[in-house]
Order: sequence, then C-alpha cells, then structure tokens
Amino acid sequence: MAELATPEVVDVASLRSLLDDLAPPVVTITFPTTRAAVRPEENATKLKSARREAVVELERAGLTGEGAEAHLEPLKELLTDAEFWLHQLDGLVLHVAANSVRLHRTPHPVDERVVAGDAPLISPLLPGLTVAGRFAVLAISQDHVRLLDATQTTVEAIDLAAHGVPTSVADLPGDDEPPELQHRAAGRGGDPAVFHGHERPDFDRLRTERLFRAVDVALPKLLPATAPVVLAGVEENVARYRATSGLSRIVDGAVGGDPGRRRDAELRDAAWPHVVDVLRSPVDAALEAYQAQVGTGLATADLEEILRAGLASRIATLLVADGARAFGAVDDVGQVTLRAGGPQPGDVDLVDAAARLALSRGGEALGVAASALPEGDHVAALLRF
Repeated sequence: MAELATPEVVDVASLRSLLDDLAPPVVTITFPTTRAAVRPEENATKLKSARREAVVELERAGLTGEGAEAHLEPLKELLTDAEFWLHQLDGLVLHVAANSVRLHRTPHPVDERVVAGDAPLISPLLPGLTVAGRFAVLAISQDHVRLLDATQTTVEAIDLAAHGVPTSVADLPGDDEPPELQHRAAGRGGDPAVFHGHERPDFDRLRTERLFRAVDVALPKLLPATAPVVLAGVEENVARYRATSGLSRIVDGAVGGDPGRRRDAELRDAAWPHVVDVLRSPVDAALEAYQAQVGTGLATADLEEILRAGLASRIATLLVADGARAFGAVDDVGQVTLRAGGPQPGDVDLVDAAARLALSRGGEALGVAASALPEGDHVAALLRF
C-alpha cells in the first residue's frame, strides 16, 4: 500500500519533492474544508465524492476498475479517521500516486478538482508559498523564555535548555545577590541593622539583560537564516530586548502582555499579523521586478512563450494568478496547443505545467492574487535570458 504522508508546510522543497518522488499515475484531489466542523462528516463527505470521481478519471487514464480501486485504497483509512477530519484548515490537497499519498491542509480555500495524469497538480498549493515562510516567536520574561518555530498553521517549541541556552535569570551563572549590597551592623544605640539595597534594581536589570543577550546569541543557530522574529512580552521587556539584540530580523511589531498566560498556538496567531507582510515581501518584489522588465524581453505574460521558456530552463520566477487555468497540450520541443473552450480528453492544465517546468528547472513559482496581474493574464514570468 502507498505510504500516506501529511506535510504541514508548503515550501519550494516540498513542491519539488512532489514532482520528483511521485510515481504515475497521480491523482490530484482538492476541495475546500471547514475549520470549525462540528461533525467529521462535514469534511469527509467531499472526499467520498471525489474518490468516486477519481475512479472514473483513472479508468480514462487506462487503469481497469479493479486497478483504480487498488490505487485509491489508502483513502479508505483516511475516510474513517474522525479526529483528522475535525481538525482542518481552509482547503485540502491530496496527491495519490502509485508509491505514495501526500496530503496538505492549506490555509487558503481551494476549488473542488479531481485530475488524473502523469504529474501532480501543484498550482492549488502555490498560494500557500506566499505566506508559508517560517518565523519565530520569542516570548521573553525574567522567569521564562520560550522560543517557537512557526508558520501560519504550525508551531513547535524549541527546547532552549537542551541547547544549553538559559531560559530564566535563575539559570544564569553567578551570585544570586548583588555584591554591592551592604550591611551595617546594629549601632551602639540599639539601631537595627540597615541594608543599603538601592543597587537591587540595577542588579535585576543587568541580570535580565545578561539573559536576553545569551538568548540573542543562540538564536541564529536555532532558526532558519531568514526567519523573521516576533517578540512577545510586556512592553518593558520587549524594549529591553530590542536595545540589547544584535539581530536585524526582529520585526517592528510585538505581542504584548504576559506571554506565560498564552499557549503556543495563541502566541503564533497573535504574532501572525506582525509578520505576514514580511513573508509576502518576495511576491511584492517579484511583481515590482516584473513591471520593471516589461518590454525588455525579460518579462512576458504570454503562456505559450512561458511554456517554451520553461522547457529551455529560462524561467527565473513565475507568477501564477489564483485559480488560473488554461487547457491544451505541450510537447517536449515546445509545440503548444491552447484550447479555446473547456478541456478535451488528453488535455493538461497548461498553467500548472508552466509552474512545474519553472520549479523542476531551478526557478520559482509563486501564487498571486488575480488582481495583481493585468486582466486576462493567467501567468507572468521573469526570464533569465
């Protein structure tokens, strides 16, 4: 039986893995799901319907009815997993290949589609690339420091202590009391002992800064090189950390309040609005570069030209409008047939084919809002030469 894998993060590496690792025939099944489903069948019913359609598609692709049923056998176990169906996002994308089943829960809606062919559809996953980058949430206080590795839909706590990183001022080496704290014995008149404790606020501040510096030094070793960092904590601690930090990727916004009162997922959700624009910046930069290159021969929105450029490994960045589709055929020498109406038997989704060519030959493919491209354009490409 094919192995079922459920990667949660959509990134370039996972998309290239789909293209490289899935043995044909590959069935792509996509449909929207409900995050707050009361009953599991609210989401599972759509897969039951899609599975029946997938049998028909596989038979059209040349499998017998028995062969099609065997190919889709891994979905039976998934259909009965009530706990899985209760915990969905906005969409589900399944790729059922001869050797593996890949499943992605997406933070964006997807259309209902069932397609069987030699390669997986990847365009339904591209919108997730726009905001799929990893980021960190650093929850800071004198009593407990917590580091979270997150995406919009996932969160994982990093064990700082296991990496030798102090998580509280109590973990710092050194004296527990300020050495400057002075004690004067009782006077001759029976005066009580007097402690000159004015040094305590400075001592506490210095130890807090020592803690924050120790954490700051460790962060580059524990996080992806480009992951932006969102601070979470009371205003005083956030300001103190910014003043002592040497990191340039701490974002401007912060999650206020006592982070110790929030669960990991709550901190992730509260941090998301502060980091989303940073994660979207590659798409914004690509759109700006495309506009700057129009008319130079290094930018085009002509799908046929883009497909030929993809076959020649000339695509640097492909921008795909959400929901864009165009049907027809393309051969290995760049002969393209565009279908004016709906798909005919044997046709492929040429928009998806362009995305696969870009990714499989070293380029990028990014999903963008349809409104970001000129009306009527399905795709736009920045070319290497």
